Amino acid sequence: MDVAAALRKGWGPNSSADDQWSPDNPAKGQCESSSFVAWEYLGGSLVLGQVFIANEFSEHHYWNRLESGDIDFTAEQFDDRHEIREKVVLSTEEIEAQRHKMRPEIKNRIDALRTAVATHLG
Repeated sequence: MDVAAALRKGWGPNSSADDQWSPDNPAKGQCESSSFVAWEYLGGSLVLGQVFIANEFSEHHYWNRLESGDIDFTAEQFDDRHEIREKVVLSTEEIEAQRHKMRPEIKNRIDALRTAVATHLG
């Protein structure tokens, strides 16, 4: 099993930032925890973007930037109404330097997904 498949199998309400998470849209609210756990396995950088609907800011969104290109493990949570714009790219050094400042609820979501991914990957 690859990291992408393990992430998807690990998604649930405990790893989602959105209290609207459901099996009907399992990627909803998973971008932060998914991109962080994927970064731990794959390296690269994290990209922070902004999501707009009809040119109005809606929310923030994270995805991964690898040497081979960008990969957004949770893009399926969005539809054609959503426009995602890159805001900032966080290098490994920047992520490590800020890691200790992470809010507890984010740490808990990441920990939940990290545990699930490790279980699925064996």
